[in-house]
Amino acid sequence: MLGLPVQKRFAVTRHFAIIGCLAALGIAALQATTVHAQANPKTLRVGVQLLPQTQGAPFSALNLPVSMPHQAIFDTLTTIASDGSVQPGLAVKWVAETPTRWVITLREGVKFSNGEALTADSIVTGIEYLLTPKGRSESVGSQINTYGVIAAKARDALTVEIDINRPDAILPLHLMFFRAVAPEAWRKLGAEGYAAAPIGTGPFKVARWAAGKIEMDANPTSWRAPKLDKLEILQIAEPTARVQALTSGAIDVAFGISPDEREGIEAVGGKLITYRTPETSFLAFVTVKESPVKDVRVRQALNYAVNKQRIIDTIMHGATTPSSQITHPLGFGYNPDLKPYAYDPAKAKALLAEAGYPNGFALPALMVGNANSDDTVYQQIATDLAAVGVKMELRRITFAKNQEYVYQGGWPSLAFSMRANGYDPLNAYRIRSCGWVHPYHCDPTIMPLIEAARDATTPEERRARTQKVMAHERDNPPGIILWQTPYFDGVAKRVTGYSATEEHIPFHSIDVQN
Repeated sequence: MLGLPVQKRFAVTRHFAIIGCLAALGIAALQATTVHAQANPKTLRVGVQLLPQTQGAPFSALNLPVSMPHQAIFDTLTTIASDGSVQPGLAVKWVAETPTRWVITLREGVKFSNGEALTADSIVTGIEYLLTPKGRSESVGSQINTYGVIAAKARDALTVEIDINRPDAILPLHLMFFRAVAPEAWRKLGAEGYAAAPIGTGPFKVARWAAGKIEMDANPTSWRAPKLDKLEILQIAEPTARVQALTSGAIDVAFGISPDEREGIEAVGGKLITYRTPETSFLAFVTVKESPVKDVRVRQALNYAVNKQRIIDTIMHGATTPSSQITHPLGFGYNPDLKPYAYDPAKAKALLAEAGYPNGFALPALMVGNANSDDTVYQQIATDLAAVGVKMELRRITFAKNQEYVYQGGWPSLAFSMRANGYDPLNAYRIRSCGWVHPYHCDPTIMPLIEAARDATTPEERRARTQKVMAHERDNPPGIILWQTPYFDGVAKRVTGYSATEEHIPFHSIDVQN
């Protein structure tokens, strides 16, 4: 630069000075942006009815809303697509080497939030725990036992052998329940310690787990990188309170609310998302003690007595349709040839008279849940039953009390509200059959059909045999078959990418505008 004229040296100097100033301004702007981002992180706040009592125990919660934190923290081996097909999760390939041995290939390059790599040891460690007495008592352990899993072994770093004691032609579908754990941390912390400080491969990791509130941070090592910086899940028991929190801006998603809230939510720019869950609602009958509902003609009569379509149209805003069987169209083995019971009160009265109850009878019933729409639905069911002489007396109970009756028996009623969840209809017969330790319904004639379906060695055979089970149960109903359960979530205007179909929330796809 010393060889340049004075004017040019000054121009060059000024040029570099300007560049320096611009660079400094750019750095300052970048620093300001970073500070602003740190001060205003992208945070999604979700209000739910209930949080899991077992905290982050990976093998405890199966269904929404209690499984919501687990879906953010953990990944499962397989997932379910919108057409009901099994899709890769942490597992990318599965092969049945024999009717009782499956070989699973895991996804490469996946890390847990503590830095551990996903390996076959992760899967073997989890399955070995679920085969212990303590593990079998957990929800996923109970499922694993139902499928006949007896052992797991690592073939190499990313390949797992799973042995079962009986054929399971659709084991990959069942693996949608299995969440992977970080093996070194699991062995160090134990099951209870791991639940208090859960470690997963999902898009979020727990920052603070307090009573009624879970705070999470983005997991930078997740193979499903989130768009959000933070996630908060709050327990707000009452649906009206969740709606108020949404419309006031305190939360971004109100999970499980009434469809009647649409107008108020849309008034503040939000939207009501409607979807059908993979579950079927029905009014279950306690048929294991002497009562009118022990007679199949009575059970058929009560199915004819309820105008399900009217309830759906007036209370659920047409969000679903009457079911013909206790599964949904994406259930493996759903029978498309079956038709729902028609609304026919005259036929209901004739069947009741034939069974010896021309003047009807009293039907004490328990209603599980706390949604206002549930009250309205079951009051309308009671009105329809009263029209054929059956007086249904409703009493509300908690979910915990319902579980007590399911697992210990002693039902103080003849009916109770029930839902069958999932993509394998045979799973529900674990408690809805003579095979359960404390059955509420026992139909010996269906048991050979269930066993034959479970023994199928190919998916095609399994599907066909399950359809026979569905047809038998349709004609011998264990309760009043209602509908595939619709759900309604309120979502704030600033939220994009939210959905809850297939009982799964893709937290890595959700974003918010600050």
